[in-house]
Amino acid sequence: MITKNIVEAIEQKQYIDDIENECCLCGIKKAFKFKKRNKILSASFTDFNFMKNRDSQFICGYCEKLLSDDYLDSPKGKRCGIRLYSFLIENNKFKIIDRKEKESYLFNYEFQLPYILCYSDSGQKHISWKANYGFSNNNITINTENGQINFDREKYKNIYLLAKKLYLNKITKDELRECNLVPKKIKKLIDENITNFNEIFLLKKYKNNVCYNFIIDCLYKEFKHD
Repeated sequence: MITKNIVEAIEQKQYIDDIENECCLCGIKKAFKFKKRNKILSASFTDFNFMKNRDSQFICGYCEKLLSDDYLDSPKGKRCGIRLYSFLIENNKFKIIDRKEKESYLFNYEFQLPYILCYSDSGQKHISWKANYGFSNNNITINTENGQINFDREKYKNIYLLAKKLYLNKITKDELRECNLVPKKIKKLIDENITNFNEIFLLKKYKNNVCYNFIIDCLYKEFKHD
């Protein structure tokens, strides 16, 4: 199961699964530990639609670790939860992806198949226990806070570069996401030969597109000029 693979890649340790039950979250039926789910899930938990078995009253030891807020060592020396990080697992190795690295992993990185790629934005939502494997380097699988995205790298690369160019030139994420671009800003960029009407119209075609909204979220604030 994917949760077992994530935990063992993080810890570089193999667990012996000798207890039978069924995890309500990931559905694993054999693990090194199970606990009553009411001891682990908080009252704010809302991801019931992602549960593999809503009738089960138990959570496995792997999901317990992935839900914990003190599972990893943070750069500041404190313990924190995996939900704070974007990460990649391939070849049983765990790699935290820094925000400024997201672009490279989106468009340039050659993944070793299969892989697990999770992109956290707010750090407020758990992704890892409901993640899925990726089996392609063209249409890559990205697990996000809002669910799985099947991301066509070739299709969205030029759209991303266009959005990034506008973001670098004072167009906000909200303006890009809503395709609600201030006429004065656009006129200035067109007059300066930074963009043109064809590019602006192209962006409007992607309004409300899941993959487009995702790449806007991935724009990194350090791209912006002072």
